[in-house]
Amino acid sequence: MKVILIGESFKYPKPYYNNMANNEGLEKTLMAEDLDKLYQELSKKPTKIPMDGEATLNVLQTKSGKSLYVISGRHYSSEALRLMREVIRPYAQRNPSQWLFLVEGSPKGDIPEVIYGYLMGEKLGIPTENPIKDPYNKEVVERAIKSGMKREDVYAALLIEMLKVIPDLDRVADGLSKIWGVSSDYLCDLIAHLSLEVETNPEAMSKKKEMFRKIRNELDRISNELSSQELDKIVAKYHGRNNIFVYLGRDHRKILDKI
Repeated sequence: MKVILIGESFKYPKPYYNNMANNEGLEKTLMAEDLDKLYQELSKKPTKIPMDGEATLNVLQTKSGKSLYVISGRHYSSEALRLMREVIRPYAQRNPSQWLFLVEGSPKGDIPEVIYGYLMGEKLGIPTENPIKDPYNKEVVERAIKSGMKREDVYAALLIEMLKVIPDLDRVADGLSKIWGVSSDYLCDLIAHLSLEVETNPEAMSKKKEMFRKIRNELDRISNELSSQELDKIVAKYHGRNNIFVYLGRDHRKILDKI
């Protein structure tokens, strides 16, 4: 079996508190390390997406006998946040030396349940890592391009996907340009050319949609493949910890099947 997350152990130096985007009012709470107050603040914090995502908790067992406590569903979920506080935290704080936390996402973002998961691990002294390499990850993107997909098509597919969530091209292009190591102007031009092409040839839209769907499917496949490998490394690194809490989106749930 396997578990999911993105990244490495995260320690929280003071600059972290000062740089958290849109987390106004949380700084004192985080520095006080009060998880109950943190929960209340995160429950009230405005988010760019409504906190109505579904979430379920399942307890699984790996082939080696480790217990997996898996919360999965759609991100931005008040239910996931509640399950972390009311179920995972009470169990984990009884014997933290036996636990490992795997949380998909970045504590520098604005997803409340992700922030809570990382800070809960920090407060309880539990290693917290993120093994998920999402479809926007540069390694995932480059792997897709090496498989034969055109760079501009891969970029365009992901830009359009992100614009559905954040309808601000300048902001999206600026963020993704830093991940992929290209200029934001280049990414904006890709969308401008695509819009012009579709406008002058409406029939091209259906073909583009089908192409982007295939690209996204391949990116998801590569993402899960690389995340699965990363997961194996992290679990092996903490081989003595037999209870593993996993928070991940439903699209990555399948990587747990191999643990």
